[in-house]
Amino acid sequence: DALFPIAKEQSSAARPPKARNLLKNAGFEAAKSGWEITGGDLTTVNTQTHSGKAAARVQGSDETALFQTIPVRGGQRYRFTAWGKFEGAIPAVAAPVDFVVEFSGDGTRNYNGEPVRNVPYGADARGWFPIQSTFDVPPGAETAAVKLRKIAGGAMYWDDASLTLEREGVK
Repeated sequence: DALFPIAKEQSSAARPPKARNLLKNAGFEAAKSGWEITGGDLTTVNTQTHSGKAAARVQGSDETALFQTIPVRGGQRYRFTAWGKFEGAIPAVAAPVDFVVEFSGDGTRNYNGEPVRNVPYGADARGWFPIQSTFDVPPGAETAAVKLRKIAGGAMYWDDASLTLEREGVK
């Protein structure tokens, strides 16, 4: 049928484009490149991965944060997802890991997002578990530090992080 190629082209043009991951080295395949850490040590391993050939291993005493800082604009909405896995025993605290966003504008950290603590723990945290959040950028913010935090001691693994723009902000 002569209309089939035209209909096929129009249907593929109507599909929204796949959201682009804004994090650098989101699967830790390029070692530590793109990531910063506070309060602990970051290494990459190839023995404990969610997918691909590498994952991050984070070790520290109390609060350890693995993060990247990205440019943002007020009103934007982002979706963040990552996969975590505890090494050894699961910490006996209510929220051993969380995700937090710190917004900055005018050269100062002046906005704090609430930590996302909808993370499984106890029996639900055996193996790889997802941590995910959607957040809106407040007016005046120019950058966002997206942080995966480990609250308890010991080590854990992170892999397959993703940060995608869900909605444009005001210009």
